[in-house]
Amino acid sequence: MEQIYWSIDDFVGWRCKPDDDFWDVLATLRDQVLRGKIEITGWRCSWDQSGGNCDTDKVRQPIPVLSIEDLKFEVLPDNSDFVLIHHGSTWKSKSYELVTWTEGEYDERFGPSDRDRIHGWRELRMRADQVRAVWSAAEPAADQIAKPEERLVECSQPETHSGMPGRPTAKHLYTAELERRHAAGEMLPEVSKEAGALLSWFRAKHPSLNAGSPGTVQNNIRDRHRALRASTK
Repeated sequence: MEQIYWSIDDFVGWRCKPDDDFWDVLATLRDQVLRGKIEITGWRCSWDQSGGNCDTDKVRQPIPVLSIEDLKFEVLPDNSDFVLIHHGSTWKSKSYELVTWTEGEYDERFGPSDRDRIHGWRELRMRADQVRAVWSAAEPAADQIAKPEERLVECSQPETHSGMPGRPTAKHLYTAELERRHAAGEMLPEVSKEAGALLSWFRAKHPSLNAGSPGTVQNNIRDRHRALRASTK
């Protein structure tokens, strides 16, 4: 059954080639949203300044076009999702210092207060038919469209060939690293954090290749990560 709604991960996987900068593609997407050609929905959220402690009512609603004018695409620090946050917002490390002055006295605190939370949207979705209509000239033939999580990496066979029939992918590289990390006791218990670690490893080890978006890596390792965790209990 054809997918009706796409996440940002799906869009990036469909639109980007191995050497593409997906930030440029997201900038083009944002422009099309501002023009009213694509509608994006999401959950209204707030995070602490390190991108954790997400607070949301999980109610999906359209994101107003005028709001997009003040928002930018970002990736959560744990690489688990694409989000929209205010242009002036930036993620900070979990241990950072907030310095305030109160009646001339120096007050030093660690960690953000409620008023310092970053507001925005996550779980972003858009209609696939709207996206395809905008990029119809660049849409590949139906028999060449891969599922977003199966986006192929077009590179030399020796580095990415998995030994299985079909064209080479990057998936087997980071799944092999997942197995190695588990055997070495380095695998993280949370799948989103493990996906982030694998993505960082992949980008450092294979800078010329495209691993896909953070959500793609997480989706690809989810079942194996669960099985490995269960095997060590």
